[in-house]
Amino acid sequence: MSEEQHLITRFPGSNINVIVKRPFLVEITPTNDGYVAISSISNIYELGATKKIAISNYCKSLVDELIWLQKHEQELSDSIYQELRILQDYIEVV
Repeated sequence: MSEEQHLITRFPGSNINVIVKRPFLVEITPTNDGYVAISSISNIYELGATKKIAISNYCKSLVDELIWLQKHEQELSDSIYQELRILQDYIEVV
């Protein structure tokens, strides 16, 4: 994607639109109960019965995390503030 091209997505059942500014890899690992989704841009992980559900849950959690961190930006420790900056490099809520 060039700097002028961004993926814009909307979560079903939500009024939240997200711009993916930089692509990132979501890794899927099988577990006894389904799948777990992780990536290098955040410390969070999400589970799902299927790969699709795990990825969807993970993306929703990334957005929730970004929104929460932005609301509490003034209160964040330096390390958590760095996590916010990393997320903002990849995604933006509009």
